[in-house]
Amino acid sequence: EIDHHVIWKKVMPRLTGKQYTEEGFKELLEAAGEEFWENLDPYPWFDELWDLCMSVAPVVIMSSPWTIPRAASGKMLWLMKHKPEALERISLTSVKHHHAHPNALLIDDRADSCALFRQPNPDKPEWGGRTYCWPQPWSAFNWALRDPLAELRGLLL
Repeated sequence: EIDHHVIWKKVMPRLTGKQYTEEGFKELLEAAGEEFWENLDPYPWFDELWDLCMSVAPVVIMSSPWTIPRAASGKMLWLMKHKPEALERISLTSVKHHHAHPNALLIDDRADSCALFRQPNPDKPEWGGRTYCWPQPWSAFNWALRDPLAELRGLLL
């Protein structure tokens, strides 16, 4: 199970040489504003992942804005810059599991989000979707030894 605070506990100190508390990390992101999110470089595999998923089914990008006020607008600006055709396919939500159904596949780097998405809703046992936990340096997955695009091709095609 991934600790979703690993990014500020482990990754940021490696990048900046400083230790952060959760509150300190959120303050850092709040101070950076929407420009932080808007100016992130896309991962080199982003377009290939998008094309692979769109070749199978319509895609909805779900992204959690945390509790950082300008994260949502920054993420929308990022999408406008890098994948404008996806603007009508975005859901900014922390409750991704509310979109789960048996024909849905969630690709997410958080094990807790994946686990919730797989669980059937007690009121609707037919709910619950499939997941692929995307490896990232801050996740609990053995990301360095995996080829996630190849794994997804095997899962989807």
